[in-house]
Amino acid sequence: MWISWICFEALTELEIEMITPKQAEALAQTSVQDYVNKCGCQTTEDIGNVLMKLVSLCGLAMCAVGGKVDAVARLKATAEEPGGRPMEIASAHAY
Repeated sequence: MWISWICFEALTELEIEMITPKQAEALAQTSVQDYVNKCGCQTTEDIGNVLMKLVSLCGLAMCAVGGKVDAVARLKATAEEPGGRPMEIASAHAY
């Protein structure tokens, strides 16, 4: 499975230090903006659809790394925190 390969590759890069939650949030914001822009969205519905694809792939990756229970808990906590910061919510699980 490609997700397992990606995670394995990331874990074997021992020379790279883990970024901080603040750095991860900045990188994620830039990455999501670039992704949405490259998808050529024309409407807010288009944006919602491409973001759902991104969330879907992220959910599968989290399942591969930490299991379904952890992935669901992270996604649920993020969705339930109005104005919440996903990296801070996830930090209770990962950092």
